[in-house]
Amino acid sequence: MIASLGCGNPTLLADLQPGQAVLDLGSGGGLDVLLSAPRVAPGGTAYGLDMTPQMLELARRNQAEAGVENATFLLGTIEEVPLPDASAVRTPFAAALDALFAVATATGSASIGIWASRPRRPAI
Repeated sequence: MIASLGCGNPTLLADLQPGQAVLDLGSGGGLDVLLSAPRVAPGGTAYGLDMTPQMLELARRNQAEAGVENATFLLGTIEEVPLPDASAVRTPFAAALDALFAVATATGSASIGIWASRPRRPAI
């Protein structure tokens, strides 16, 4: 399985249960989605959202290789999650957090990993 850069191991912290829905914003190669999918089966679905067709292609290849059936990879942005429960979300990142909770089940939980970078400060 080929992976992309990640920002932690949210599946380690999440108390995932069968029947839940999981949404990974910025899913890249799909590793977290593919690790989550068996934990929400039966009856649950793990969704991966990425804004690049290249990452979706990689994630779907990894899904086929892993034989995971209850995962779905979607093209979109965190500002406009292409799921019915999040269809009204059309605003910047703060609203994307609302989308995360909107698509979670009533008994679900959320885990957020944020990776950020900034240029090095020049030496004085």
